[in-house]
This record gives sequence, structure tokens and C-alpha cells, in this order.
Amino acid sequence: MSSIVEPPGGEDDSNADESKFFTVQLKKEDSSRLGLKYRGRKEGLVITAIIHGSPADTWNRIADIDRVICVGDVIVACNDQEINMNATNLEDCNGEAVVKCMREPAEVHVLRIRKTGPRV
Repeated sequence: MSSIVEPPGGEDDSNADESKFFTVQLKKEDSSRLGLKYRGRKEGLVITAIIHGSPADTWNRIADIDRVICVGDVIVACNDQEINMNATNLEDCNGEAVVKCMREPAEVHVLRIRKTGPRV
């Protein structure tokens, strides 16, 4: 079972350039995963699926609509590891470090996510 660390309506990333980004704090228990499937791209880790019953799914059930994680959204950072959005190729974007961070046994993972579409 997973739990939410921060109230889903908490931090607001709403200034001009930041309006497309939001932050979530997901808590893993034991050696569980965050519940996000993704594929690597230069701009970040594109979310391809959200696993039912996972910390990400739990977040989505109680989060404000503007902070729901959606397929197609892009993970740009995990804790202190960030995607280098100025990279010219996949190898230089730091994606492997972000993936490694997401797989670490740390209890809390802070993900910065870029929205790719409207929230309805």
C-alpha cells in the first residue's frame, strides 16, 4: 500500500513558464515501484502507463485535476536528478540518472512533471 506525503492541492507551480509543470511526492513502501511506465526521450521520461494500485494511481485518485499524472506527461526530475533539456541526444540528457533515482529504495520520491495536454 502507498500513501501521499503532500496534500494533492499543495504546491502551486503557476508562474508563466512554470504553468506546464507540477510536482508530486510519492511514497513507496518496501521495495515497491512508483507505478509509472515510461520511455526515454531527450525531453524527459514520457509516461506510457500508470499501474493500478500503485503510489501514482493513489495520487491520481485524490489529486486536484491540475496535478493528475496523465499518460503522455513527461517526468523531468526525480529528487535532485534533472533531465538536461538542452541535450542534443538521448545519451546526454541525464535520463539514466533520473530512472536510477526513481528506482532507489528511498521512501519519498519528488517528481517534477511537465503536462502535455489539458486536464478535463
